[in-house]
Amino acid sequence: MNNSYSMAFECSSSNAAFELMQQKMQKDGRICILADGNIEPLILTPAFHEKELNIIGSSDGLDYPTRAKLFFDYVQKHATNLEQLFDYQTTADNLANAFANLASGTISPIKILVKYT
Repeated sequence: MNNSYSMAFECSSSNAAFELMQQKMQKDGRICILADGNIEPLILTPAFHEKELNIIGSSDGLDYPTRAKLFFDYVQKHATNLEQLFDYQTTADNLANAFANLASGTISPIKILVKYT
């Protein structure tokens, strides 16, 4: 089993997916929960405890902006491979051009990362 992820987002609301995520995490990995857990409970598995994983944010709370800020502050200070998940990267200022290129077929990425600075 490849335990290659140091960070992950839970947004599926599926406990089976959440369990698989915990198995794939590196020791001391960080998980940001974006799913609300209202479809089915998201259960911490033995892998969560064995790998000493951390949950550093959740959208199922009253202060979403603060939780998101905590997570993204951490990401800015520590190197991650998250950007490698995206096929195409652009800035907010270039977003209209990126949409024009999508519409014309000049580019055809599946995942786009928009950098806001």
